[in-house]
Amino acid sequence: MPDPTSLQDVDQLLDPSSSSTRPASEPKSRSVAAPSPEEPPAKSRDDVWQLIRKFLMVLAVLPGIILAFAIGIYAVNLPYLDEWQLAPFFIKLGQGTLTFGDLFALQNEYRQLFPNAIIVGLGWLTHWDTRVEMALSLVLAGFVAWGLWRLGRGTLPWVTRHWLLAPAMLMGMNLLIFSFTQNENWLFGEQFEYYMPIALLVAGLLIACSGLSTTVKIVLCMVLCSVSTFSMPNGTVLWLLLFPRRSLYLTEKKVGFRWALAWVALVGIEMACYLHGYQTPKHHPSPLLALYRPASALTYYFSFLSSPLLPVGPKATAFLPLTLTVGAVLVALFALAITVLLRRAKHGRRELLAQSAPWIALGGYSMLTAGQIMIGRVGFGPVQSLSSRYIAFSLYLTLALVWLGLLVIDSFTPQRAVAETEPPHGTRRAMLCLGGGFALLLLLVTGETFQSSIQEMYAKRRSLLYEKSCIWAINYLVPSKIAELTTRWGVRDVRQMVNALDRLDLLRPRVLKDPDLMKVAAEGGVPQSSNGYIILTDTTYGNKQGYGWAILTDQGEPAHAVALTYRDDGGHFHVFEVARVDQPRRDVEQRMHDPYFLYSGWGAGINARDIPTQPLQIDAWAIDINAGQVYRLEDYNRSDTPAQQTAPQPSPTP
Repeated sequence: MPDPTSLQDVDQLLDPSSSSTRPASEPKSRSVAAPSPEEPPAKSRDDVWQLIRKFLMVLAVLPGIILAFAIGIYAVNLPYLDEWQLAPFFIKLGQGTLTFGDLFALQNEYRQLFPNAIIVGLGWLTHWDTRVEMALSLVLAGFVAWGLWRLGRGTLPWVTRHWLLAPAMLMGMNLLIFSFTQNENWLFGEQFEYYMPIALLVAGLLIACSGLSTTVKIVLCMVLCSVSTFSMPNGTVLWLLLFPRRSLYLTEKKVGFRWALAWVALVGIEMACYLHGYQTPKHHPSPLLALYRPASALTYYFSFLSSPLLPVGPKATAFLPLTLTVGAVLVALFALAITVLLRRAKHGRRELLAQSAPWIALGGYSMLTAGQIMIGRVGFGPVQSLSSRYIAFSLYLTLALVWLGLLVIDSFTPQRAVAETEPPHGTRRAMLCLGGGFALLLLLVTGETFQSSIQEMYAKRRSLLYEKSCIWAINYLVPSKIAELTTRWGVRDVRQMVNALDRLDLLRPRVLKDPDLMKVAAEGGVPQSSNGYIILTDTTYGNKQGYGWAILTDQGEPAHAVALTYRDDGGHFHVFEVARVDQPRRDVEQRMHDPYFLYSGWGAGINARDIPTQPLQIDAWAIDINAGQVYRLEDYNRSDTPAQQTAPQPSPTP
C-alpha cells in the first residue's frame, strides 16, 4: 500500500524550491501565551483536519486490502493454462538437466527468462503452490502504488498533505491499481510477470529522481531495463522511457554522449539476443495486418487504453463505440497536458520539466505497450483489446493524466518560495474538483463492475476445482476426458506429465493411486454418504445419463466435482469419470435456504464402452478436492435408500 511518508531526495529534487529551512523573509511565528491550568488547551482546527485526513487515508488503502482477502478466498492452488507448459522445467530440475537455455528459450513470442527463474525457484521451495505467485502479483502492485505515491509527494507535496485531496488521489490510484476487473490476472499465478515491467519502471523513476550520482543512476536503470526486457515483451519500452536525459535524471549538465552511446549499444545487443531464432506463433495474426487495416488498428489501440474506465468481459461488445471515443480523448488530453507544461516551462517555470517527467514516462508506458499489443493482436478483433488482463498495462495513462492535470493547474499560479505551502484558493478548488472527480469516477466504475468481477472470480474458482479433481483421478479417467485436458492445456502427454510432477511432490493433493474410492472414504474416516444423489437413465446404444446434485455440508458450498464409479464383482468402486458441478438447482437452493447452493447440480453422459459390459452398479461421489476426500451420494433409483424418501423430486431436465 502507498505510505504517505516523504522521500526527502524525491521531494527536494523534483521541487527545487522546497527546503527544510524557513526562508529569511518569512516572519517568525508569533508567541502565544500558555493557557491557564484551569482551562486545558482546545485542539486546533489543523489537528482536527489531520485526524480526518488519517481516517480517510485508511479508507483509501482498503481496495488493496479487500483484494487481498478476495484472492485468499477464491485462489486455487493449481497451474492454469499456459502454466502447464512450465512443468517440464520442474521435471528437468528434478532430473538435474535444467539449463539456462531452457529458461531463455522462446515461449509463444516471449523470452521470459526472469519470470521462469522465479517460478521455478519459488515452485521448488513451495511444492509449486501457485498461490505464492498470486501473492507476488499483489506485492508488485503494492510496490507500484507505494512508489507512485512517493513520486507524487515529490511532484506536488501540498497535494499529498491536504486533508481531502490526498485521500481522494490515493483512493483513485488504489481503485485503479487494485481493480477487481483485473481478476483474470489476480487468480492466475504466472501473471505476476504482467506487473514486473511497471514495477521496474517505477523503481527506475525513483532511482532517477534520487540523490545518487548520475553514473550510479544510469547503471542501475540499465540493469532494470535488462531485467524488464527478458520478463515481458513490453518490457523493452523501458529503454525509451528511462533513456538518460537531464529532465528525468535531474542533472545540472546534459548527460554525456558516451552514456547515450553505451545505452544504445546495450539495447542493440539485447535485441539481437532476443530476436535470435524468433518465430511468430502460427495461431497468431501477422504483425503487418495493422498496416492493411488502419481503422481496425486505431479502434484496437484506443479501446485498449480506455478499458480501465469501462466494463470489460461479456459487456465489452456493447461499449465498443464508447471505448473508441474515451481512448481517443485520453490520448488527446495527455498530449494537450504535455504541450501546456512545455509552454509554461519556456515562460520561466523550468521546474515543471522535472516535475512532469516521471508522469510523462508513466503515461508513455501505457501508450507504447498499447502499440506493441495492437501490432500483434489486432487480427483478433477490437473486443480482444478489452480483455481484463490488459488493464494491468493500460491503467497508467489515466493515472498519469490526473497528475499531469494537477501540474497544469498549478503551473498557472505564481511560483511559491516554499513548495509545501498552499496555493491560492482558486487553484485549491480546481485541484479538489479534479482529484475528487477522479476518485468519484473510479468509485462509480468499481461499483458497476464489482459484482460481475466477483462472479467471474467465483466461476474461475469452481472451474479450477473441477480441473484439480480431474488431475487427482487422472490415472483412471476415460480417454475423452484426457483429450479434453490435453486440448485445454496445450501439452502432449497430460497423464505422464502429471505423474512426473506428483513424483516430485509438486501437486496437492497427491494423485490418486487406487481407483477404489471406498478406500479413500474409509481412510479419511468420513461417512459413506452425503447430501446429494444420483439419477441414472438409459439413452441409446446402451449408454446412460447420470445427473443429480451434490453439496459439501460442512464446507457450506457445492461439491467441487462428482466422481462416477462402477462396482465390480469384488465390491470395489472403480472411478472412471469426473463431472462438473455447475448446473442450477432451485430445489436445492430452497432446501438449504442459501443462494450459494444454487449451482449444485451435475450431469454426465456415460458411454457404454468406458465401463464393463455388465457393471453391478454405478455410484456417484461428491469430491472435496482441497481435503482429498469423497462422499458417496445416495442412489435415487433405488427404493431402499434414504434418498428416495428425503431428496426433493427432480425435474426431468436438471
